[in-house]
Amino acid sequence: MYINCPKCHNKTLKGNFCTLCGEILPMNSSSQEITTSNPFEKLRLRWILLWFIASIPIAIIIFAILGGLYYILNLIESIQGLFKDSALLLITESIFRYGFLTIWTYYIFKKHFISPKILIGNFGQKHPWKIILFIFIATVFYSLGAHWTLSYPLAKIMPDQISSLLNEKIFFSYNDTATPVIGNIVMFLNLVVLAPIFEELFFRGILFTRLSTKWNQTSAIIISSIIFGCLHPTNIIGASVFGAILCIFYTKTNSLMVPIAIHGINNLMIVVVVLLVGETDTGINQLTNFENELFVALLFVVVSSPIVFGILTRWWPKQNDDLPYNTNEKYLENT
Repeated sequence: MYINCPKCHNKTLKGNFCTLCGEILPMNSSSQEITTSNPFEKLRLRWILLWFIASIPIAIIIFAILGGLYYILNLIESIQGLFKDSALLLITESIFRYGFLTIWTYYIFKKHFISPKILIGNFGQKHPWKIILFIFIATVFYSLGAHWTLSYPLAKIMPDQISSLLNEKIFFSYNDTATPVIGNIVMFLNLVVLAPIFEELFFRGILFTRLSTKWNQTSAIIISSIIFGCLHPTNIIGASVFGAILCIFYTKTNSLMVPIAIHGINNLMIVVVVLLVGETDTGINQLTNFENELFVALLFVVVSSPIVFGILTRWWPKQNDDLPYNTNEKYLENT
């Protein structure tokens, strides 16, 4: 009989201690006996909606507490002033967002005996990094091309809204906040570290694995990638394709560290470009800018599409392929 270790969640033979971490197992382990080989079979994603609904009053409390703290420290003139200071608002949102995601992820792992080690993988296997980086660069060109190609017709239909989205600033100045340095550090950490980790853990880890368990890997890649794209409204098509590529990297390498690293590099490139070129809120309002760059955008799409969709076709998981979670679990059992 197998049970899940309460410390590392490793599936181990029922006995006195865990064979992986050495944790002493409780004498009465009947409640932890494994009834299914895949813990994602009992995971219900519909509860995510209830979690977010329950988080609303918690968010209000956190914003009120931190707003009061900022007021005491003379960072804002009133608690309502929190919503006028971009950097302080970002800091507050980040504390809530990633604090909530940490608690939710811990709860999901604990309740369903999901092993983070097995889900993330990366057990010393060698990955084809040169090929992965080449595909990544092609995907970046495709994403940029799709972004500008889609923006052109949208800018004709609703120019003000598209201009507002495209001119949204990444970094802060003293015109935006009293604490631009802290705000920019938090923004950098959000973009390059926290967002890649949490987004990959959720989209490619939890969501993809659950949907694959419920239906199949093809449906899981498509659905999770579309949801990922919808959460990046300025580039839905490019982000959806990028999400599919990250899923393929996960199924190909059985390691969530690969899509996390690629996602982080992608966001770091955005930061570097912004720092080198600078941010501007002029010029993009003119449709002529889209017309001038439309040819380049289409060229990016045409050149990169064979590479991107070729690798999607070649590396797309077969119907009987094991999930990364199952593959990693078997690897640990045999080592």
